[in-house]
Amino acid sequence: MASLTEFLTPEEIQQFTQKSNARGAWEITKCWLMIAVILTMTALWTNPLTVVLAFFLLGGRQLHLAILMHDAGHQLLFKQAKTNITIGNWCAAYVLFLNTEHYAKQHNHHHGFAGTPKDPDLANFRAYPVERTSFSRKIARDIFGITGFKFIVGLLLNKTGLMEKDAAHYQTVLKGIALHCAIIVAASLSGVLWLYGLWMAAFFSSYMLVLRIRQAAEHGAVRDSNSRDPRDHTRTTLASWWEQLLFAPANVNYHVEHHLVPNVPCYRLRELHILLKQRGYFANHPVTSGYMPLLKELIL
Repeated sequence: MASLTEFLTPEEIQQFTQKSNARGAWEITKCWLMIAVILTMTALWTNPLTVVLAFFLLGGRQLHLAILMHDAGHQLLFKQAKTNITIGNWCAAYVLFLNTEHYAKQHNHHHGFAGTPKDPDLANFRAYPVERTSFSRKIARDIFGITGFKFIVGLLLNKTGLMEKDAAHYQTVLKGIALHCAIIVAASLSGVLWLYGLWMAAFFSSYMLVLRIRQAAEHGAVRDSNSRDPRDHTRTTLASWWEQLLFAPANVNYHVEHHLVPNVPCYRLRELHILLKQRGYFANHPVTSGYMPLLKELIL
């Protein structure tokens, strides 16, 4: 496995891992602004086209929130640990009924054991590539809300697939419910309660769909899942602007780079990718160009 210092100097690593409170705040603000724009446009121009478009775009924005929770769990959005947890929870995780701190515990295991049979996330991508019929069934379960329903049942039973049960799990669920109640009240007072229904429809359906594709894109059907080299056990997928809206918010598609240097904030990953590519890091490890070609790698 190539050493990181073969491609980056210590000064460059320090530069890429530098955190910025202003940029972290902007990442959170940008996501919620996009959500507000989607909902406002749908309310102003309500028709089948805008509703369907919003349905899928909201799923992408919910994934965006999950990725921001991920960065907060890595302590990357803000310089202060407490700020990462507080903002990560109230501005990203709780609305998805997740918890930044507990997520980070499992995710640290993933990074520690990626490229080995001990990776706790293996169940999400171990089966790839899969037969077309199998993939179609997975997508159908997502679109028709079956995956989302199973997630809610897991919440109620405190079985969310994490390695360790969270002692504060039901506190997280209650905080999520409280946040949703506040949103319902605000939507009702504004006369747009149906938009909350659209948000929840996206949560049960399109969010689960894009979450599955994101997980499969990162580690499914990779070169060698038992190699410790990030270029072998994960994948970077170049994304167009519309793919970024749906499958790759906050530069999550630069996943090789994330595993190579996990303490690089999301807003520096693209720059890191460009520099590594210029220096030959990907010379013998082709990068997937787009999510449509990616599907050919995931489906037999």
